[in-house]
Amino acid sequence: MATRYVPGGNGPGTVSVYRWTGPLPDESEIQARVAEAVMGVISLDNLLIVAGFFETLPREVRVVEVEPHDEGWGEGFSPIVGAVRSEVLATVRRLACEGDVKVARA
Repeated sequence: MATRYVPGGNGPGTVSVYRWTGPLPDESEIQARVAEAVMGVISLDNLLIVAGFFETLPREVRVVEVEPHDEGWGEGFSPIVGAVRSEVLATVRRLACEGDVKVARA
């Protein structure tokens, strides 16, 4: 299971869950993503793609996303994202314990 905060056009604080199906780009694109990681780029997409290429992921991977209010650096969450933190944690716990879940605010 992976959790990330990502802009997607659904409004800040929107929580969504999806199954990562493992589509992999060609090998040159995978190598470019490895190079980004070496340079310090932190990206869940890159992690999933590289780990998928090396077949180190479990059979089923779920991603829990929260639409950010802003993408700036800083300590803590924006008030909007902070307000759904407990929902995100509950969703992750339900996924870990029960499998498929419905998200209240998707």
